[in-house]
Amino acid sequence: MTAYVSPNGKKAYAVLENGDFSYVAVVDLQGLPSAPRTGGHTAPSPLPAGLVTFIAE
Repeated sequence: MTAYVSPNGKKAYAVLENGDFSYVAVVDLQGLPSAPRTGGHTAPSPLPAGLVTFIAE
């Protein structure tokens, strides 16, 4: 996993790979805390559109 701030939009992102390196997930770290919650601290499943993007390698 790594994290970075985009030079284009100045947003923070995390990048994670799955076990066999067939895809990466790009997570919007600034959008995640503002996602709606169910039961206090639990984010809904699935997460709102746009918070996680999957990219095949």
